[in-house]
Amino acid sequence: MVDGQDLVRLGLRSVIEREPGLVLTRECLTGEEAVRQIPGNADVVVMADTLPDISGIALWQQLRTRAVVHVIMLAFHWTQQELQEALQAGVSACLPVDARAESIVEGIRTAKMGGLMVAMGGFDRVLRGSPTLDAGDPVDSLTPSERRVLVLVAKGMTNRQIGDALYLSEKTVKNYVSRILDKLGYARRAEAASHFTRYELANPRH
Repeated sequence: MVDGQDLVRLGLRSVIEREPGLVLTRECLTGEEAVRQIPGNADVVVMADTLPDISGIALWQQLRTRAVVHVIMLAFHWTQQELQEALQAGVSACLPVDARAESIVEGIRTAKMGGLMVAMGGFDRVLRGSPTLDAGDPVDSLTPSERRVLVLVAKGMTNRQIGDALYLSEKTVKNYVSRILDKLGYARRAEAASHFTRYELANPRH
């Protein structure tokens, strides 16, 4: 957890510590502390969008070069540009700092599975205000089967869960995901999920 505000950290700590299966490993007040102290085996980092010494996006870009691969960004207010920047940076969940406890927990679990969670606290309206993606979006190049897999990836499902839902082997799903990432031009499934979410919101009748 990385946040410079005592009350926010206290509230988050209370939420995490009473949830089975979640363990709070470290609390940091600044980006510098986070870079020095967050263990490389952390699964999810919950951080403020603005810290005393660095922006949340800038800190995330430093942490993502290590084993830490999932981040939840909290903000008092999100503009369209800020949300788009967070999604493009590969943030797994964008939540208002006063989100309900169950939303925070859902965001953590979704991030851990490589999913994306943004449509909360009016964020869906923010996303709908984004410009339509350019014609010839790479999502259009996906086969129907690849599109079905990507839909489930965007819902935060693991390869095994997708295989169970579509009656495919886990290896087959892994191959589908690899092809999808290649076609969309991403290295991480969270980035592909973020792209697909924006695509669906920009093309609601597609």
